[in-house]
Parts: sequence; C-alpha cells; structure tokens
Amino acid sequence: INRIKLFNFKQYYGEQEVILAKPSLNNVTIINGKNGAGKTNFFTAINWCLYGESEVEIDGHIINKIALNEANLYATIQAKVSLYFTHGGRNYLIFRVHSIKKESEENFVLMGPSEVYMYELDSEGREQNSIDNPLTKLNLILPSNVRTYFLFDGERIDDFARPDHEDEVWEAVKNVLKLEVIERSKNHLSSIANEYLKELKNSSSGDLADLLEQEENLKKEKEQAKSELEVYSNDYNECNRQIKAIEIKQSEIEEIRQLTEQRDNLRKEIKILESNYLDHKNNLRKDVTRVSLIFGVKALDSTNTILASGVKEDQMPAGILKRLCQKIIDEGTCICGREVKKGSYEYISLIDIISKEGTEEDNQGFLLELRSEIRATLQKRKDMIDNIRYHYSEMRKIEKNLEISEDKEDEISKQLTNSEYENVAKLEEQRKNLLIDKGRLETLKQSSKNSIESLDINIGEKQGKIEEEKAQEKEMDLLKRRKSFADKCVIALEEIYDRFAEEMRVKIEEKASEIFQKLIRKKQSFTKVSLTKDYQLRLIDRFGDEDARSEISAGERQVLSLAFILGLAKVSEEEAPLIMDTPFGRLDSEHRRNIVETIPALTNQLVLFVTDEELDDENRYILQSKVGTEYTLNFDDSTGITQIVRDL
Repeated sequence: INRIKLFNFKQYYGEQEVILAKPSLNNVTIINGKNGAGKTNFFTAINWCLYGESEVEIDGHIINKIALNEANLYATIQAKVSLYFTHGGRNYLIFRVHSIKKESEENFVLMGPSEVYMYELDSEGREQNSIDNPLTKLNLILPSNVRTYFLFDGERIDDFARPDHEDEVWEAVKNVLKLEVIERSKNHLSSIANEYLKELKNSSSGDLADLLEQEENLKKEKEQAKSELEVYSNDYNECNRQIKAIEIKQSEIEEIRQLTEQRDNLRKEIKILESNYLDHKNNLRKDVTRVSLIFGVKALDSTNTILASGVKEDQMPAGILKRLCQKIIDEGTCICGREVKKGSYEYISLIDIISKEGTEEDNQGFLLELRSEIRATLQKRKDMIDNIRYHYSEMRKIEKNLEISEDKEDEISKQLTNSEYENVAKLEEQRKNLLIDKGRLETLKQSSKNSIESLDINIGEKQGKIEEEKAQEKEMDLLKRRKSFADKCVIALEEIYDRFAEEMRVKIEEKASEIFQKLIRKKQSFTKVSLTKDYQLRLIDRFGDEDARSEISAGERQVLSLAFILGLAKVSEEEAPLIMDTPFGRLDSEHRRNIVETIPALTNQLVLFVTDEELDDENRYILQSKVGTEYTLNFDDSTGITQIVRDL
C-alpha cells in the first residue's frame, strides 16, 4: 500500500492522507494514538474501502458529523476512503464512497449502498484504465476471506490458539493457501460427472440403468452418512468443549483441587495405557494374519519327517524327489492333504518334475534347500506363537491396570458427586452426563464411519459392474469416456488436494515453530508448535505434553496465534502487507521486544496502530531503525475531530 486518503470518514474531517513506508529495510509504518483517538476507525476504514459493509461492521454514522451539520439543505454529503497500492508491478487506485442526502436538519436519506471504483494508474500516478469489475479484480489480489489474516485486530487474534477452534484454523489454512480453488474444481468436475451419469441413465436400458440407479442411491446414502458423521462430530466436539470447560471450573475450586489433579494424572495414565494396548493389539493383528503357519504345522511336520528319513550326514539320497512325486501321483493325495486328480494343474506339475532331465545332484540340492526352508518356517511359527502369547499377555495386564485406573477415576467422580459443596456436585453431575453423551456420540461416529467404508466398497463394486455393462454399449462410448475422465480428474484433484494440504500443513508447522521460538519469552518451556492432521493448533512443551495450551497465559496465546498467522503468510508467499490494530495489548515487555525485533523481517510491509503504552521507549528504540514513516492521531475533544500528523 502506497497511500491512504480519508475524507469525512467518522472523526476524520475533510481530506487527510497517510503515506506508508514501502518494502525496504525501513518497511514499518507506525500510527500512534491514545484510546479513543481513532485508531480502530482508521483500521476499519481500510477494511471498508476494500470490502464494504457486507464484510465490515461499522457502528454509527460513517460520515463525519461536522460535515453533516455544515452541509446545505438537500445537499449530498459523502464519506470517501481511497487506497493507492502496487501489485504485480502495476499501480492501482481503489476508493469507496458512501453518500447521503440532507433532507432537513434532523433527517438524512441514504443514497443507496456504498459504491466502489478501481483504476489502473500510469507511471505518473494518473488514472489510466477504469476496471469494470473492481470487486472481482480485488478478490483475485486479496480475497475477502483472507483479509483478517493480513489486516487483523490484535485484541481478537488469540482465537486461533483457543481449544476447540479447529474450524477457524482450518478456514485460515484453506483460505490463505487458496485450497478452495482446488475444491471448487473438484466440485465442478463432480457435477459434470453427475450430468454424464444422468445422460447415461437416460440413454441406457436393462441392467445398466438398474446399476446406475443403484450407484446413485448408494452415493446418496453415503452423503447422508457423511452428513450424519459431520453432525455427530460437531456434537462430539461441543461435548468435549463443555467437559473441558467444566474441568477448568473444577480445577479452580480450591477445596477439590487435589482431587482434580489426581483425576488429571489418572487420565494421563489411562491415555498411555490405551496407547500401549493399541500397539499390542495392532502387533497381535499382524501376527494373526499369518495364522496359516499354525494350522499348516501338520503338513510341515509330515514333509520334514519324509525328508529327514532319507538324510544321512546331511546328504539326500539320489532320486528321492522323483520318488516322492510318483508316490503322490499314485496315492492321489498330496502330503498337505490336497486331492491330486489326474489331469489337474497339480498332476501335470508333478509329471513335469518327474520327466525333466537333470542330475541327481540337482535333486539333492533342491531337497536340502526345501528341508532348510521348512526348518526356518517351523522356527517362524514358534516365534509367532511366542509373540502372540506375549502380546495377548500384555493386553490382559494392561486391561487390569486400565480397570484399576478407571475405578480410581470413578471413585474420584463419586467423591465429587457426593461433595458437600453444592456447586461441586452439580458440576460433576453435568460432567458425568456429558461423558455419557460423548461415549454415545463416539459410538455413533464410528457407526457412521463404518457405514461410509461399507458404502465405499459397495459403490466400488457397483462401479465395476457398471463399467462392464458400459463396455457392451458402444453407442455410449463417448459419454462413458467423458464420465470416466471426469471421475479420474476428481480422484486426481482429491489426491492433489490432500497431498498439497499435507505438505503445506508440515511447512506451516515448521515455520510457525521457528517464529514462535523467536517471539516467546519462555523459549525452553515449549519445543514445538504443532498443527495436527485435523488442523488443531497445539503447543508441545519440554515434557512431551502434546497440548500445553491450557498452561499458557492470554498474552502467550496471542503470541502463539501470531506465530501461526505469520507462518501461514510466509508459506503462502503472499505479498499482502501486515496491518495490525492494537497488537501488543496483552503482552509483557519481553514479548513486545521479541515481536518488534522479529516481525519487520517476516513481511514486506508492516503497519502498526498502537498506543503509547503498547510501544514503550525501549521497544520504540529497537523498532526505530526499521520505521519508514510515523504518524500521530491527535483527537480534539472540543471539536470531535482527529487530525493526522506526520512525525517521521
């Protein structure tokens, strides 16, 4: 942003201008103002100019009251905000105008919604080309759904770091990285595929029509199951949020603090036990998939006995392989018990072995190798049985420990329920009811997930049959190929979406962690900022606690949110300036110092709206070498006008 002009906007009477510092070593603009001087209204003016009333809430009259009083009867009075900026090597002017008509000294009529205009400027700054669709053009440059991550209110920034704000975090990632572009493409192609599906359905007959209808019904069932899963998930998250809120209240009651601490420790133990239980269960599942080794032991032992009977000093008698094959043919039964019929694949293979030319030494080598492999397989079987017994035994031990820990937790819950303090008992009763609801919702969530998995399998099978039927209808070949191509594109876009989102999630996590370590005062207390796969912003402490957010102050939460936003902006590589209103309100001096030392290097242009208390002399001195321009908002109480004065 190069310049901002305010004309009769709120307390800014007449036309006033601010020239912003440009991207360079001195890329910081400071706008000073005491409380009530008009910092927030100036910040609001920037947002309003770009995005209008539909996106920006404005309290009271937009037009300056002195300008209203001075206007002649029936005159049109305007408030106007103009913003000059550079993007992609080109210069632009965008301005928004709000107009009202003075019908009487007391009555003003709004002249419709505000109007926005945009021009491309020449090298001299003169208006050159009028842009017909300014909002469309602006949305390509800085979409409205990302504005709050570059133009943000410091008082509300800590929302990202609060528990159960995963939706806001995900929206931030999705909007700033423009993932909705892929999402829109995917949805558009899905609708095209559905149109082809309808055409195929209308054009086809017989089995294909039935199969297509079945596929459509299964997809509807899947969408219904996904909707139910979303509802259950939202209710589950809300349940969790309420439980956490109750537990925080309980922890603040001095009389039961010891009990709540015991319960928290038990919950950690239970979590570790459950994790260990799951590890043993997964290992047990892997071993069970090879259970054929157990049931095949009879065949292995029989084979080993037959081979061992012909061994002398590790030498195999000549011709034993051919004799073994001949014996199987004669008896019509393999050593594993399988029937060997004349003319079968097994029968032909055995004849082939017998009839092949070869030396007796080849036979001996083959059988010695076979015996060695059988021994190894029998040892694997023994190891597998030992592993199964071990994992099963460990699971039983963990179950007993879990039962003990859960009984202890239940006992604490009973003590809280029977507490002589009415508020304690009431809170615990609410918590127990919420835990019951949480368990019920978890069951419903899993049921919905199972339904979706089952439907996916059915849909896949149905689509396979559909493809078979379609292949028989050559007259619909073009439609089939188009639908197939659209379906593949959707799958490809889903893969691209997931892969890109995951890559960006890891990069944001790394960049946010790096920035957080520069900003936070307690650098050794926290090791990493974590952005989980389901987009929960977490803070990991030095003890390995994967969600230490409950242990940080409001100021530290603000630092965490700021680190996330800055990390997100760096990963997105957007050129947008960073404009912060009241950025240091809750921060102590050390956090402020870390921020003023760090942020200017993380953005190409930084604008700070601050009070004298937010930016003290020490931090102002640190920031001074990076400041390109500085202004003070002087509010005159006798007139109600704010005058913008340039200091630097």
